[in-house]
Amino acid sequence: LNFCTDKMFSYAVKSVCLFDWKSSGVNRTWNIGKKATRVCHAETGSLLLAGSRDGSIHELSSEQETRSWSAHELSVTALSTNYDGTNAFSGSRDCKVALWDVETAMEVSQSKISRNVVTWADWIRGDDVVVQSSEDLTLRLWDVRTFGIVKSFTGHNNILTCCSSSPDGHLLLSCSNGFDGAGCEVKVWDSRYGILFNMKGHMQTVVSCKFLSFGSELAKYVVTVSADNSMKVWSLQDGACVTTSDIPPQDRPTCMDVAFDNSSDCEVVSVGSQAGGLNCYSIDRSGTSQWLYTTST
Repeated sequence: LNFCTDKMFSYAVKSVCLFDWKSSGVNRTWNIGKKATRVCHAETGSLLLAGSRDGSIHELSSEQETRSWSAHELSVTALSTNYDGTNAFSGSRDCKVALWDVETAMEVSQSKISRNVVTWADWIRGDDVVVQSSEDLTLRLWDVRTFGIVKSFTGHNNILTCCSSSPDGHLLLSCSNGFDGAGCEVKVWDSRYGILFNMKGHMQTVVSCKFLSFGSELAKYVVTVSADNSMKVWSLQDGACVTTSDIPPQDRPTCMDVAFDNSSDCEVVSVGSQAGGLNCYSIDRSGTSQWLYTTST
């Protein structure tokens, strides 16, 4: 699930949708023939990418045709682009991460580390660094210029499920799986020095985590969604939970993305579900959340 301007980029079995969150309608659908596992877009331009279970990456255009290339031996589990969409970073369950030249669909660099089963990646805005989470309980920072690891953080006792970076690149987020409150953690890291907060409160696996900055470079809150069917907003001042919202029980969360809406001065949070639907919420500057609508894509 990925916001792009006033649209939302989502995926389901063998198809990818471009969804207008304001009108709650589907603008475009691409049938990629394989189960889609990740989607992303460039902040500038019109680049849309989708990863699939067969290890391929699909570049989606405004035309019906799509371009695909073989990227991994197993399912694509991480996909992110730099600001202008000239390069893409991918990761997989095959323990490989790779840097791609999008124009030529050629692999620029790659690295394979034993037990680095990749779960997520996020290209830090305006930088040459990508943060990547793994089932080996490690958060890694990759410098794409040398394709070397510049920092690694450990501290989780359960598999990392997602990671994210703040708009200014100074803070990192990671979350983990768990059961009955064991694990289910969210950690905030200083990208230079290490752990800042360890936030607990979810009872099941935390599936996604994002910073909320309300259009600025400085993040104010963290938002998380969990398999316990809850969405939580956390303060970056002290790591405390500000609000908790229930997600309908039939809509078990699988992914989430956020975008700032200037017209309402709120962050819009879209939560994807196993059933293929979307639950949209708004979060104001006090951290209070409000349900907007539920729809099927």
